[in-house]
Amino acid sequence: MLRVRPCYRVCRPCPSAAPADSRDGNQFRIRDKDARQWTPSPPEGSETVITQEWVPKGDSIDSWKEMFDHKIILTKVSLREHLDRWKSLLIRVDPKAEIKEEKNPDGTLTVTYTALAGEEIGISRYFSGNDGIYIFSYRVRPKLKTEGRMKIWRSILSSAKLVPNPLRKKG
Repeated sequence: MLRVRPCYRVCRPCPSAAPADSRDGNQFRIRDKDARQWTPSPPEGSETVITQEWVPKGDSIDSWKEMFDHKIILTKVSLREHLDRWKSLLIRVDPKAEIKEEKNPDGTLTVTYTALAGEEIGISRYFSGNDGIYIFSYRVRPKLKTEGRMKIWRSILSSAKLVPNPLRKKG
């Protein structure tokens, strides 16, 4: 995979961020609700997918117990098509996976899932942008899941917004 240095500026947890190489970006706040220090892994990407992952300080991304990530998928595929494909792949890996999808008033989707075969519980918020799909996700190992932590992260993800890229030339 090609490492994409500009993604760190795009995806770090800060009050406002927008990709330099795409039309839209996400805006979210973490420190107000989860005061722990989070450590980013090096951004990874290709021409169509950019991913940035974080773990609590002191943990390793290679053996994560809890993490959040931001993914940008530059595509013309609809959000619905992407999500249906993701669900089908998850069910293939874990036929007993539980998936719940909620449509938010702003048109975004929130997906919660439990995949015990993969030792993963997660919540993700999906945005449809002009140039693709933007996803924020929080994941935790089942043994470490608490309702309080899931509630905090649902709140963090529900406050995320898709904002115009201020670096994009108008016209």
